[in-house]
Amino acid sequence: MMTFAEADAQYELVKQRYQAGALTDEQYDDQLRSLMVLDNTGRWWAKSRENGTWHYYDAATDSWLLGAPPVA
Repeated sequence: MMTFAEADAQYELVKQRYQAGALTDEQYDDQLRSLMVLDNTGRWWAKSRENGTWHYYDAATDSWLLGAPPVA
């Protein structure tokens, strides 16, 4: 399972490839989905495609909310 630190590092590489034109929008989104992290409480976290901020999925509101990932 991917850690938050690993996802942060991979995000930078994926974003650089996207900005260089090596990835299509769809490929970029697929790569970002592969960087999602499941925390110890069962909450999914994902990096924003625009700026890399962390968001978590809130099932109660069925939405992604800006947040700070838990510290290990």
